[in-house]
Amino acid sequence: MLPSAQPASPARSTGAGAYDMLLDALTRGELVPGSRLREAELAERFGISRTPVREALKRLETRD
Repeated sequence: MLPSAQPASPARSTGAGAYDMLLDALTRGELVPGSRLREAELAERFGISRTPVREALKRLETRD
C-alpha cells in the first residue's frame, strides 16, 4: 500500500496537477522507477479521481 498524502486542492486534481504530484513522488523516492503504478492506488493516495491520474500516467509514458 502506498503512503497517504494530503487531499489535493482543486487545481492539483487536474491531469497536469496529477502529473506534477507523480513527478514529485518519483523525485522524493516515494515511488520507485520501474515499479507498477496502479491508477486506483495513486488516486487514493493523492485524493483525486482516477481520470487525472490516467492522464498523468499517459503523459509520463511519453516523457523524454
